[in-house]
Amino acid sequence: AIEINAKDAYEYYKKGNILLDINKKVEAIECFNKAIEINPLYSEAYNNKGNALSDLNKKSEAIECFEKVIEI
Repeated sequence: AIEINAKDAYEYYKKGNILLDINKKVEAIECFNKAIEINPLYSEAYNNKGNALSDLNKKSEAIECFEKVIEI
């Protein structure tokens, strides 16, 4: 298992990217959500969450993430 410092949004972001690389999109989204919870202005986490949601055919949720990236 990958150890994570719960206070570090970047660690969740990195784990989310690893999970995306091995096609575990739902788990990746959970990590991006945790990163965003710690740092609500984490545009990269929103972007990669949007990509994962798009891959899961959740287009409207993906668009919300991409709109948040633009807003940030």
